[in-house]
Amino acid sequence: MNTAPHNGDIFTLCNVIRQTSFDIHHFLRSGHREYIYENALIHRLAKKGIRAEQQPRIPVLTRMVPSSDVLRQICSWRSS
Repeated sequence: MNTAPHNGDIFTLCNVIRQTSFDIHHFLRSGHREYIYENALIHRLAKKGIRAEQQPRIPVLTRMVPSSDVLRQICSWRSS
């Protein structure tokens, strides 16, 4: 089995990534959050021997409060 389906050619690599992305979308259809498609793409590329990195998680602060705490505050504010 060829562990490097792109063989060092950038155009072939792009075609593999594009086709894999299309296959994932065809399988999952639309309506999912972006990270679902991203996880699937990373998994399928790894199975094809292509190493890729996912987007790093960046914590979001709102008025110096972590975003999960903000959501909790909004939910408790609406329920009172």
